[in-house]
Amino acid sequence: MNKNREFRDYITNDILSHLDSIKTKSMFGGYGIYWHDVFIAIIADNELYTKVNKDLKEKYKALGYYPFTYQQKNKLVELNYINVPLETIENPNAIRKRLEESYLIAIQKTGKKLA
Repeated sequence: MNKNREFRDYITNDILSHLDSIKTKSMFGGYGIYWHDVFIAIIADNELYTKVNKDLKEKYKALGYYPFTYQQKNKLVELNYINVPLETIENPNAIRKRLEESYLIAIQKTGKKLA
């Protein structure tokens, strides 16, 4: 994975600057994005991926989006994170909707309360 600080800064400072409580943490060659201290997205290889459940994963795959994957030994591992296309990234309402979906999925799994 390629760790690109410029892309991270573009996402956090330009694209997500209208949202409060966004933080990033360095992780395994990329960055994790947290909203209200809930892990909701990954930045890796100059791509943004948001957390999805099974239904959203199928919906977004049908639209041509693809999951975050990595190689582990001789196996390709697919996580429940789907890429966010540029037209969504650059639309403040659309990116907020994607992050809200991810946030709701993440808090359901952790049992945290809505911020």
